[in-house]
Amino acid sequence: MIYRGIDLFNIAVEVWLCYALFAPEQDERFSGRCARVLQWISFLGVTGGSMAVNRLLGIRYSNLQTLVLAAVFFTAGVIFTKRSAACILAWALISYGTLGLIELPGIVLGGWVTGQPFAVCIRQSIAIDYIYLLLLSARLLFVWKKWGTPAKAYLQRVIAPENAWLWAALGALEWGVITYFLKLGHTKSGLDMLIYNITAIMLILLLLAVFAAAIIHRQTKLLQKRKLLEEAVREERYAKLKAAYEQKSRLLHDMKHHLAPIASYLDSDQTQKARDYVNSLLNGEAQSTAYIRRRTGNPIVDCLLEEKVREADSRGIDFVIEGTLIGSTLSDEDMSVLFGNLLDNAFEAAAKAPDKKWVKVQMKQQGHMLILSVKNSLGPLPVKKNGKFISQKAGGENHGWGLESVRTIVHNHDGQIDFKYDEHSFEAAAILRG
Repeated sequence: MIYRGIDLFNIAVEVWLCYALFAPEQDERFSGRCARVLQWISFLGVTGGSMAVNRLLGIRYSNLQTLVLAAVFFTAGVIFTKRSAACILAWALISYGTLGLIELPGIVLGGWVTGQPFAVCIRQSIAIDYIYLLLLSARLLFVWKKWGTPAKAYLQRVIAPENAWLWAALGALEWGVITYFLKLGHTKSGLDMLIYNITAIMLILLLLAVFAAAIIHRQTKLLQKRKLLEEAVREERYAKLKAAYEQKSRLLHDMKHHLAPIASYLDSDQTQKARDYVNSLLNGEAQSTAYIRRRTGNPIVDCLLEEKVREADSRGIDFVIEGTLIGSTLSDEDMSVLFGNLLDNAFEAAAKAPDKKWVKVQMKQQGHMLILSVKNSLGPLPVKKNGKFISQKAGGENHGWGLESVRTIVHNHDGQIDFKYDEHSFEAAAILRG
């Protein structure tokens, strides 16, 4: 009875951990309570039920069961999420392959204690094996509680489409190791065999860790390249905004020099010359440096908003701006990225709305906290893949990094950002320190 309790506890921990790390809610294919329940049944119920049936049949460990669990997980992932098939396969093989490997030492210890081949012990209830299993489950829960959230975010980042097949290959290698040891396990166990098996397991785990580190290193290099490209785009945009603001500031500063001759012409009743002088200003440099309305109290954001006001006029988008940023301590560079990316995405989506096209920006500086909402009308529903919104421009998978930049800025300022959408509108709502 105690062994059955440990079995159920272990099954619940392992199945739930695989589901929680995979985090299917980040790119669900279907929404609603019924879809979520079916998702739980597939990821948790079917896999957990399969493991429970094996335990009831007296099969404590099986390489075939590992394949079945990975297949069920893969099928559920394809049905209920929008992630690429390669990523889902990698998650399935890595999740259950890794769990199979870390359970293996308990089986080996059981063979040594009983003096039987450990492959035979798989069908027996051996105390040391179940003690190991209980300690393993407790340890997994402890690790999840302490490092679960950052581990989930890290794994979501490194098991990416670019490296998915490499991760799947690693999972397949893990399954191959399990199969090899189960074949080896028909040899009678003694101390020398125990030492050999445990040493071999540790060395293989080390080699697999090196392989995983190489994949992570490759992914890190790709992310660094993207970050450098992203920073270059950000710096270019900020430089343009700063140059535009400085140009307009110079125009305002020089205005008094333009007003003096105009006043002189008017004082001497030379109205035509005054009119000609004004027209020359309008048709010259002043025309290219249109007046920037002070809307928010932040010159960079004012430049961005003025640019978007003109874009809204040309594209027939109703653009509403509410609130100010007086007192904000966020850097100009961060303001440029935060507002620039959110507004670009909002205008891109609003332009595709079938009926009324609109964008609404609301901002509020409350003490040391900046509260921001950018809402827009919607045409096609947003596309989300591997936890990230994908741009619907041509080559969309190479775009969509703007919102990731926004997430980074919000995170760096101890904030939170949420994205909500329905059939008619999309909203990005953020609160951050700054």
